[in-house]
Amino acid sequence: MGAEISDAEIVSIFAKLQFDLEVSGDELAITVPSRRWDITIEADIFEEVARIYGYDKIPSTLPISISAGHLTTEQAARRTIRRYLEGAGLNQALTYSLTSKEAATQLALSEETAVALSMPMSEEHSHLRTSIVPQLLKAASYNVARNNNSVSLYELGTVFYATEGDNLPLETEHLAGLITGNWQENDWQKQVKKVDFFVLKGIIEGVVTKLGLTDQLEWKQAEKQDLHPGRTASIWLAGKQIGYVAQVHPSLAAELDLKETYVFELSVAELLAAPKTAVTYHTIPRYPAMTRDIALLVSKEVSQAALENEIKSQAGKLLHNIQLFDIFEGEKLGADKKSMAYTLTFLDPERTLTDEEVTKANQAIVSALESKFDAVIR
Repeated sequence: MGAEISDAEIVSIFAKLQFDLEVSGDELAITVPSRRWDITIEADIFEEVARIYGYDKIPSTLPISISAGHLTTEQAARRTIRRYLEGAGLNQALTYSLTSKEAATQLALSEETAVALSMPMSEEHSHLRTSIVPQLLKAASYNVARNNNSVSLYELGTVFYATEGDNLPLETEHLAGLITGNWQENDWQKQVKKVDFFVLKGIIEGVVTKLGLTDQLEWKQAEKQDLHPGRTASIWLAGKQIGYVAQVHPSLAAELDLKETYVFELSVAELLAAPKTAVTYHTIPRYPAMTRDIALLVSKEVSQAALENEIKSQAGKLLHNIQLFDIFEGEKLGADKKSMAYTLTFLDPERTLTDEEVTKANQAIVSALESKFDAVIR
């Protein structure tokens, strides 16, 4: 308390309180009366002494050391995620952790056993969720039923997995999101944009970029129950699968009276644990860049990521940027073919490049694509 109170005065205080007291040297053995059920720990005893001694007699003192409060790394990352998603146009949702047995494991990131409540209040709230997405789908359905047809939601929450024996469930933090309807509403320029796979994929890339993890992000085609078989991708970070992004299967969307709907779910623990890429700054280049456009006719089975990785590996250090500006499919190309067009930007910050250097690098890229993917240059 910061006050000097004599032993005699302390003994007198407990006598006034009618607490049984035994003194043995510097130790006091205090027996708390049964009527004082509010006293359970040692600090409660100290408070009784201070109360009878007089709070006004305790001197006011400043803390020994004063330091500014701050957010932990995890708290700052969560705040960054929330601010980015809300800035991108998503609204925060808070949904129930309790759900039905059927929905408990629906759309979960991994095949885990759901936790059942021993005495549930209802069948609809009998299990702990293993995924946030089903609850966001219910929230979207609720909004659409009330004529709010364009819904954009996210939730940063906890999911639960059963453990062996009588141990407590494993709790882990997930980030999930949903978009349906129009992404951009009709305006005086008549530019309506409906939600699609790439809108949500771009939002996820923005979150990961804000956390400094862009270079470690990969997308792989995947299949998952209740998700569209051709519009589902697993998300990999630093070699680990951390989530998925997909269109909800049309049959499930129809059950909920939803139109085209896209969802994602990520493991926040994996996001926070991944090593961050340090931010580096560069001066504005003094020398001009040179560009080359390249259009490829490839099989529909070839992914954009595979083509881009091959271009990067063949171009060398002179390649500054790759921009995909066109994808075309049609009967003239063939049922199993697609055209991919890129703009390649070459730059050396130390000198002016020559046409011969850029042409040589471009030819190396073309040869590799022709050899590895049977690409036809258009």
